[in-house]
Amino acid sequence: MPTLGQFNLFTGMNGVGKTSLGEALWLFHGRDNPPLLWNPHVQRTERVGSNPLLKLGGSPISIKAKEAGVWSRLTINYEEQVSPLMPQRLVPPASTSAGEERFRSAEKEPGVREALQVSTPLGRLVIEYEEDGQSRKEVQDVVLHPLAGQVLLPGVRKRTARPSAIILVGSIPWSPVGDTVERMSRVIQAGHKDKLVDFLRLVHPSVKNIEIITEQAAFSIVADIGLGQLVPIEALGGGAVRSLILFVSVYTAQNGLLVVDEIENGIHHQVLPVLWSQVFQLCRQFDVQLFATTHSLECVRAAVQASQAKSKGGIGESKEGYDLWIHKLYKARDLVRVESYSREKLRSALELDLELR
Repeated sequence: MPTLGQFNLFTGMNGVGKTSLGEALWLFHGRDNPPLLWNPHVQRTERVGSNPLLKLGGSPISIKAKEAGVWSRLTINYEEQVSPLMPQRLVPPASTSAGEERFRSAEKEPGVREALQVSTPLGRLVIEYEEDGQSRKEVQDVVLHPLAGQVLLPGVRKRTARPSAIILVGSIPWSPVGDTVERMSRVIQAGHKDKLVDFLRLVHPSVKNIEIITEQAAFSIVADIGLGQLVPIEALGGGAVRSLILFVSVYTAQNGLLVVDEIENGIHHQVLPVLWSQVFQLCRQFDVQLFATTHSLECVRAAVQASQAKSKGGIGESKEGYDLWIHKLYKARDLVRVESYSREKLRSALELDLELR
């Protein structure tokens, strides 16, 4: 893929690798943070095992990309040590009955039992970094805490202060909690709640206000739509939830990148042009590079329309020039190829009604 713009829309048939490409971009951006490999968005399941590559094809993965004019490569391999089904408990040797008794006594101290019940390494994560002609290799033990059921990388710390990167899956959660509540709180604290409300009105014009409330020791997001009482945001439908998550994610990813799978999900086709216009404006305001996937030609046309149109808010081409690219992925001879379209080539393809999905 020779060229990437600030806004990139990936298209192609099911199974061609659009979502995988977005995940690879996200992993590459966070390449100094190995625990990202176990992220449920990348694993595509909440049931994450000790081997992060098992559901990513099972073989070593290698990602090469150019960032700020510098080529870098990230290569990851996993070496199995013991069966993940048979974690072994680390215990000190008890050669005498007195020694065993001291161990049993010490085990009852706060925190000691949990520390002792960390399993032996299940495997090793081998990571190779190549950047600007320099290379380094790291080997990290992978252990599993049997009480918490959590994969641990002892001693791993995120070293490089990199801009934020967020990945959003295609499915719409029935109730936005966790990260969404935290990100919305940041938006409100920064004084952007009015912009958030305006963004939600694109999908649900009745929204007058939105709040975070605490109910039964849990946070909820509620909206005022003129009914005399606040209603859960999920009661407004998947489009409102998707729009909320999209806005707060763009803000949180400022100066970084945002990956959105199936960006059109939950959004009516008539809303897509103005929604894209606002997304372009927000990404430019907060300096966010966007990577999104779609199966919708209406979504492609809406993105092109929004990118080419000037508006009162200055939406349209950036100072650097046209910055929307459509990348169509397709398979040829068992390899995934890409055809990239921008500006005149994209306009001609749409006029000729070429298949861009």
